[in-house]
Amino acid sequence: MAAATAARAIPDKSIAVLPFENLSDDKQNAHFADGMQDEILTDLAKIAQLKVISRTSVMQYKIGVTRNLREIGQQLGAARVVEGSARPIACESMRS
Repeated sequence: MAAATAARAIPDKSIAVLPFENLSDDKQNAHFADGMQDEILTDLAKIAQLKVISRTSVMQYKIGVTRNLREIGQQLGAARVVEGSARPIACESMRS
């Protein structure tokens, strides 16, 4: 077992960005949370020394299941895991 773990050493400069949770009351705003994740992934991918786990690989960890970030990082081969949530704010409430 130790040999298998050693063979699959996780690069220290690696990161996975999990799908963001949509906190909006309107479930149709899920595209906002998806867009936030995409923007972060795109910006991180510009860092040449950083291994960024693909969006396709992390989609299996979409909200709705209990997450153990340490286990997810191991499964994805990422030293760091980012999770988050997003909620758009209505323009009218920003003017008040």
